[in-house]
Amino acid sequence: MAANAPVEPRPNKHQDKTRVNMGGLLSKGAKDTAPKVCGQQPCMCRNCDPGRPNQPQIGTDPPGRRTDRQCYSYPSVTPGAPSMKRTLISAVLLLTLLAPAVAATPEEDAIERRHAIFELIAFNVGTMGGMVREKIPFDQTEFKKRALNAAFMAQMLDEHWPKGSDKGGTDAKPDIWENEADFRAKLKSFQDQANSLYKASKTGTLETLKPEFGKLIEQCKGCHDQYKAD
Repeated sequence: MAANAPVEPRPNKHQDKTRVNMGGLLSKGAKDTAPKVCGQQPCMCRNCDPGRPNQPQIGTDPPGRRTDRQCYSYPSVTPGAPSMKRTLISAVLLLTLLAPAVAATPEEDAIERRHAIFELIAFNVGTMGGMVREKIPFDQTEFKKRALNAAFMAQMLDEHWPKGSDKGGTDAKPDIWENEADFRAKLKSFQDQANSLYKASKTGTLETLKPEFGKLIEQCKGCHDQYKAD
């Protein structure tokens, strides 16, 4: 070959291939043209080389292969961008998290709050009951704390009794709303006795606290017998 002879351009094996629309990523009306040269000869990015693994591990590709997932010759796709499938999954998860939950009715909310309060009262009363029955050692500081908790929670029972909240997941009888004045009186007696027990617990001994605790249990039972379903 002569020293000054022109060099024939190396043929591009992509020149006769049609540009793929890549699942609709190209904008409407985009002209399908042969892909641009990626800067490597031959181009071995995934879009230009069907034999390229779908999700190569960085650093494990054979020499000369591109480690980005998309071809640089496609300007509508950012090299290294996540796949359409992953993007759609992420979008669905985000919409699921942002979608408002089905709102509960005011009656259902009231039932849930009542249950939570009663559970907390029962936990604290149960601890005091264990000491009173001498199932666990008496601890005056612990007893006082449990009495305070029970008295505080009892005050919260003034709310959360809307009409219609006797249906669904509740043991409340309809009699509560049919005899609301009596129910409220019994609830007030329970609250007052819970406060009395707390005051007695500040200085009381186990022997002096047993009668006060017994009165609290009587108040609980009197209300439950009439207004709580079996």
